[in-house]
Amino acid sequence: MNVTNSIKIAKTLAIGSFFCLYAWACQSPAKQENASQVDTLSVSPDSIVSNSPAFVSLEDPQRDAWSKPAKVLEFMGDLHGKTLVDIGAGSGYFTYFFAQTNCQKVISVDIDEQFLAYINDRKQELDSGHKIETRLGEVQGPPLSVGEADVITLVNTSYYIQDLSGYFTHLHAALSASGVLYIIDFNQETEAALPQHPYISQAKVREALKNAGFSRISIDTQLLPYQYIAVAKKVK
Repeated sequence: MNVTNSIKIAKTLAIGSFFCLYAWACQSPAKQENASQVDTLSVSPDSIVSNSPAFVSLEDPQRDAWSKPAKVLEFMGDLHGKTLVDIGAGSGYFTYFFAQTNCQKVISVDIDEQFLAYINDRKQELDSGHKIETRLGEVQGPPLSVGEADVITLVNTSYYIQDLSGYFTHLHAALSASGVLYIIDFNQETEAALPQHPYISQAKVREALKNAGFSRISIDTQLLPYQYIAVAKKVK
């Protein structure tokens, strides 16, 4: 699998949970009833991994070449004693990297229970797995209490959030007084290489962050080859 195909598959799966839920909301009652029959099927995390190359590709070694997790962690700075939240965690690609830092806890959030089951299974194999807590997410807002998080990340997820300003407002409330929100999403230039997968513009993200009450916003376009990193802080 080449890097471009790996990006296509990984991006699709990383935000697929949000996309599916929004599609559900637009379905007719009859279609929802039929879909619910599929949702009730019992599928173990192991069978998802073994039967879905796309699922496995979320942690394909080639992804490291363009996601650059070590560079992202360096960019985020010292995480000592902090509570991190990985929203739209998928298979836990970034969750595992976060847990290996000197942070206190990583809250892994996704609206797909199968992804969370996989993370709960996998964390048992990690020395730092005790730091990881999974929570079932909702489209309307994160399952977080006020001021609970020091750092929140959204990776390739923002495009599929319908009320972006509203969701970011929830994240603003969930951050501690000195908390930071990191949004990693694909650049407009990436659209030429990945025409099947839409991006969200930096301007739209910045506007939604301002509407949500974030006062210090910066965007890095140099660190990652295909993505930008928006950084939003509560402090003035």
